[in-house]
Amino acid sequence: MSIQAIILIVIIVAIALQYLFGYLKNPYLGLIVPVLSIILVIYLFVKGTMSLNVKNILMPVIGLSAMAFLYSDGKTRRLKKEAKDAN
Repeated sequence: MSIQAIILIVIIVAIALQYLFGYLKNPYLGLIVPVLSIILVIYLFVKGTMSLNVKNILMPVIGLSAMAFLYSDGKTRRLKKEAKDAN
């Protein structure tokens, strides 16, 4: 299996987990994926794999924003489902 396929699988799993954690409305679980991604980015900067340029700073910020939106979307859908079930 190529490294690109592994990276793609990891990204898909992270997106699914973030949505699920939002759906479960547990803020502590919702912090797991963003914190792990921040640790990974810091590790890559310290190791020297990533250099300090606009792309390498902007992409993690966009990724963290996307994770926040996924968490929020899962939470919103759960609330809508609960409201629908209550009626």
